[in-house]
Amino acid sequence: MAETRGTGWVTYAGIMMIVVGMISIVDAIWAFRYNDTLADLVFFENNIQTWGVIWLIVGVVLIAAGFGVFSAQPWARVTGIVAASVAVLSNLSWAQIQPQQGLIGALLASLVIYGLAVHGDVEAI
Repeated sequence: MAETRGTGWVTYAGIMMIVVGMISIVDAIWAFRYNDTLADLVFFENNIQTWGVIWLIVGVVLIAAGFGVFSAQPWARVTGIVAASVAVLSNLSWAQIQPQQGLIGALLASLVIYGLAVHGDVEAI
């Protein structure tokens, strides 16, 4: 049985979207926990809960699109590219507080964009 070229990248993109989505949800939980603390006041001007909601939405969208990629849904490719682009921006904004986590999250999301943009038209995984 011949393997379709790019299948590994699509599988990687689906897995990474789910993983990065979970990381974003962890970020949201952290933001909800540290609402009304000194970190919230100094770094986020008392709106860390808003960032928590944004990270929660990004995480849920990434997880849903990750599972959609596995079932070769056309909407999942577009949603994955858009959501991973948003994840890159949100993770880079997070890099001031957690540099390693922010940069690794941005890197993982960038690789998802590559996998879906270059090899995302693979019909079957």
